[in-house]
Amino acid sequence: MNDHTLRLLEFDHVRRQLADLCHYSGGIELARNLQPGRRLASIQGQLDLTCEAYAFLAEQPAPPFGGVTDVAELLSRATRRSILLGAELRDIRILLERTAALQKVFGSQAEEYPGLAELAARLQPCPRLGAAIAEAVDEQGSIQSGASPLLSSLRNRIRIAQGRLSRTLEGVASNSRLAPYLQEAIVTQRQGRYVVPVKAEYRGKVRGIVHDQSASGATVFVEPFQVVEQNNELRVLLAEEEAEIRRILTVLTAQVAEATADIGHNNSVLAELDFTLAKGRHAWDLECTAPELLAPPEFTVPYADQVDGDGPGVPPLGHPGTCIWLRKARHPLLPRDEAVPLDFELGPETTPAGHRPAHVVVITGPNTGGKTVALKTVGLLQLMAQAGLMIPAGSGSRLTILQSVWADIGDEQSIEQNLSTFSSHLTNIVGILEAAAPDSLVILDEIGAGTDPEEGSALALALLDHLRRRSVTTLASTHFSEIKLYAHNTRGVSNAAMEFDVESLRPTYRLTMGLPGKSNALTIARRLGLDQDVVAKAEGHVQADAASANSMLEDIRKARQQAVESRAEAARERDLAELARKELILRLSSVEEDRQAVLAETKAEMEGLLAETRREMSRLRRTARNQMRPDELGKRTGSRSMPSSGTEKDLAALAAKVPAATPVGMRSTPLRVPGQIAVGDTVWVGRLQTTAKVTALLPDGKRAEVHAGGMRFKAKLPELELRSRAQEEEPKPAAVMTTTRTAVRDVATELDIRGARVEAGMETVNQYLHDAWECQLPWVRVIHGKGTGQLRSAIRDLMRRHPHVAGIRSGEAGEGGEGVTVATIGKD
Repeated sequence: MNDHTLRLLEFDHVRRQLADLCHYSGGIELARNLQPGRRLASIQGQLDLTCEAYAFLAEQPAPPFGGVTDVAELLSRATRRSILLGAELRDIRILLERTAALQKVFGSQAEEYPGLAELAARLQPCPRLGAAIAEAVDEQGSIQSGASPLLSSLRNRIRIAQGRLSRTLEGVASNSRLAPYLQEAIVTQRQGRYVVPVKAEYRGKVRGIVHDQSASGATVFVEPFQVVEQNNELRVLLAEEEAEIRRILTVLTAQVAEATADIGHNNSVLAELDFTLAKGRHAWDLECTAPELLAPPEFTVPYADQVDGDGPGVPPLGHPGTCIWLRKARHPLLPRDEAVPLDFELGPETTPAGHRPAHVVVITGPNTGGKTVALKTVGLLQLMAQAGLMIPAGSGSRLTILQSVWADIGDEQSIEQNLSTFSSHLTNIVGILEAAAPDSLVILDEIGAGTDPEEGSALALALLDHLRRRSVTTLASTHFSEIKLYAHNTRGVSNAAMEFDVESLRPTYRLTMGLPGKSNALTIARRLGLDQDVVAKAEGHVQADAASANSMLEDIRKARQQAVESRAEAARERDLAELARKELILRLSSVEEDRQAVLAETKAEMEGLLAETRREMSRLRRTARNQMRPDELGKRTGSRSMPSSGTEKDLAALAAKVPAATPVGMRSTPLRVPGQIAVGDTVWVGRLQTTAKVTALLPDGKRAEVHAGGMRFKAKLPELELRSRAQEEEPKPAAVMTTTRTAVRDVATELDIRGARVEAGMETVNQYLHDAWECQLPWVRVIHGKGTGQLRSAIRDLMRRHPHVAGIRSGEAGEGGEGVTVATIGKD
């Protein structure tokens, strides 16, 4: 990415925003030198770190970076044996303390923020060095007395000597005989020696050594002879103190030099941590999301709707594979309450909004309508994403990693080089054409402007077509009607319009993909009250071809708008149908649960009645034994068993039938099974009151995708109760055409047999229909796919002959069409 493009797209402003959010000089330097990357793996790693920082800052305040300074220069001096001062050693101690604190903060949350924890784990706190500096240097950077026993002793002696000297001098200053000669009765210092201020005219009255005089010359500072020896003693002690301090600083500097590698590494890691957290704060400030990053294809992708090239000998046109899907994107330098979000779609396939594949987009619309801002927004967000930043756009945005971005935007007129606006633009475009490739993005603002409109339009068409044929992803803005028609009629090129409200005569700044925009110059002139004759003459001067083109484009615009509204209405109807389907599933689930509750209650009553009957029979048996004669009782007990009465036999038969009395498919809800939920397990979805099959565990480890009643949806794991393991499910019995009711498992309303052989598929469907009839389902859906049609024909023949199927039909458009067969259950 060249600096010229980064400046035009205002990437340097984003770097300044990031630098302002950093606390550490090393982080500020990284922000100022940030560059978009080109390798997907590296960019994705940086983006993941930014997302972790974003999540971290949402849960807790920023970690401690206060007081940390860049110590790279200090480390360089230490390695050269240049003695570090106390304040400089204090800065190193602060860095080591912050290093330990950050390592503790992120290390304790490694599970939630693995990337940040891994980064912090690279820090080396050097605790012994930090403790040594803390013991010797205080918060102000002064050497503490406890740094060594000698220093402590020297300072005690210095205090004693200073006290003795002060008392002697105070005696001199308070001497009534000398009072008339002193300027003030005070003791002060000059050149490191204690003196008293003497009036200049009486300098000979106080015997001693003159060390200095005042600026006016009225005062001389005299060291009396009686304190010279005491001053000399004090100076010796101070010199010894200074030497000891120098020795301590030398030792600590040597220790710093030994740890230079670790401290320098900490310096770099702290800078990276600070910068990463600044990216997270930047994302919070701009309400950003993380886009999905895509790797560019190795080869261009041919457009699906072409049989051959655009002419004889012309190879088929290829799409570079670039995908730029932005949802509710905002320019990061515009205030959030003023920026109008835009949706932008460009890719090798039909976009979610129904726009055709394209790799060249032409944006048109009125002046000051936002065309340049739209171009800059797309380009700048592409650069931000490739720099590992979250972007100010909605979720669902997708961007392909590109190897270069080129831009020609704004007035590049150069007086120094004697270049006009047009010449300057063209010089820039020449360089872009030489460097652009299928893995590039080219942005051209007001292409062909600044010269004769006819020639400029022709040049713009040629440039765009040249880039189109070279499969270069290109965004351009223009006013030329010919280019609007070209974009509408040419494969690989798409229109986009900046909307304008002709009622209020103001641009709306909304971007509409797939439609050409209008300059609206004559419309604006008419609404502003310009003489109608003048407007009519102006319209008459508009060339017939241009007027025809504008009329055609307006018809296209209206037709496209109607199509968009129709799609929106169809989408609303689909949403309503889906809501109705889900409501039906919930109601069926509720009915099923009610039936199971009734059956469970019935079974409990039957078992209670049976137990009561058994207790009564036992009582009658004991009564009969008590009434027997001893010789009869001996004969009965000597036999192998007592004969049962007819009532006892009936009771035994009734007891045998009670477990089977539960109707088919109406089992009570099984108990919760302990353990972790896995793919293939059967679970209970409490909020839907139904069982479901787990089809996938999502990467976040907190949710699962489940399938129930023909519907796939995502649910949080705490909402699911494990009911049976996948390996514990009983195999299905062999398929037979029968109407005998036997106990079966819970049956879903949908069966997917795509990929099955005909024989196996028929066997599975036969058993499935039988189970559905036993569960009294109203209908079922069998997904067999389209394929060759053999499996579909076989399944439908089976359904027509099946005793439990009342009728069948193909799936509707929203159900899968001919790849699905819906069967109505109810025929006995």
